[in-house]
Amino acid sequence: MAAQKDVALKPFAQIVKAHSSSQTVLRTSANPAIEGRPLLLRATVTGNQPTGSVTFKDGDTLVLGTSVVRNGVATLEVKDLAVGRHLLSAVYSGDEKNEKSFHLGRTQIVKPDPAGSKTTTALSSLNNPSIVGSSLTLRASVTGKNPMGTVKFKNGNALLGTAKLVAAEASLLTNSLGLGSHSITAFYAGDARNKASHSAALVQTIQLLPSSTTLRSSANPAYHGEALILSAQVTGHAPEGSVTFKSGAAVLGTSSLSHASASLSVPALPVGNHHLSAIYSGDKFNQASSAATLVQTVKAERHASSTRLLSSINPNTPAQGITLVSLVAGDDPSGRVFFTAGDIILGSAALESGVTTFDIPTLAVGTHSIAAVYTGDDANQPSTSATLVQIVQPENAPPLDASLGR
Repeated sequence: MAAQKDVALKPFAQIVKAHSSSQTVLRTSANPAIEGRPLLLRATVTGNQPTGSVTFKDGDTLVLGTSVVRNGVATLEVKDLAVGRHLLSAVYSGDEKNEKSFHLGRTQIVKPDPAGSKTTTALSSLNNPSIVGSSLTLRASVTGKNPMGTVKFKNGNALLGTAKLVAAEASLLTNSLGLGSHSITAFYAGDARNKASHSAALVQTIQLLPSSTTLRSSANPAYHGEALILSAQVTGHAPEGSVTFKSGAAVLGTSSLSHASASLSVPALPVGNHHLSAIYSGDKFNQASSAATLVQTVKAERHASSTRLLSSINPNTPAQGITLVSLVAGDDPSGRVFFTAGDIILGSAALESGVTTFDIPTLAVGTHSIAAVYTGDDANQPSTSATLVQIVQPENAPPLDASLGR
């Protein structure tokens, strides 16, 4: 039997590719840097021909950006780092040949721009136009790097006032502007981080408050020889001053306003139509104004009238109604006659050929003082009768003769 030969085993070798260690170094283009100016972050990665990317951070959580590694370098430009101290880091992602690496805790200082950031100032008015003497609000809005400080408001070269910026706005309340147009500007003084700036001119108009005037007459139509009272009422801002009353171009008189009204007594106007007007002078707050023309009619003097009152039964009983008869004498009188008992109006009736009647179905037992009041018309003056004493007796009283006119 042949001897068995030993079989020699060849060793097995497993090749494992090892990652090279890498190193990341972070530098900045300027330290300290100036606020608002570009700052270049540069991360240099050494290792076995590193690729991949680098993430740049401000503190632990704020990612500034991520850049690709080219020829062992990754860069990132930033512009918005705030004034102060920042702890920057660069984290290399690693690749198939290189391990991750990072550079932590590089302190970057950012200082304010010595020249300040550019600002703009815009001016507005919350009341334009406004009424003379009333308060108006001027507002300045400033854009920049969190601008602080003060804003001056000017009327031409005259200083109106100074206000502090709050949330980039400053407001000034003023009532010192007079009538007319004013060129208003706002000047921002700047601060440690912001340059000064001024607004464009704003034209602020100050004007009087519009007023209105109304005119009334105490009687229209009026009759020749009858005095008239003309009254003017003015609306506006506590109007003062005076009102001139005219008939056509002729001035009837001028009266001062009291509690926004003025009146004038006119003794007499000729017969005819008169075009009356009232012109308000205006004052420091209110514009002048004129009332609409009032056509005042003055008629010829009326004739005197006389009125006589009669009763159909006097005395009477409650069961007996009476008829009151009014006789009016004058120039063909027309209109109405009112029958009264003291302060009580019993009723009225229209005149027909100078006569009117009025029926009273019943009156209470007693004595009643009754009168007839004629109101007049265009040709006749009013008149009132003599008082008629109407006697109403109980039903069981002895009968009396009734006669017309008692």
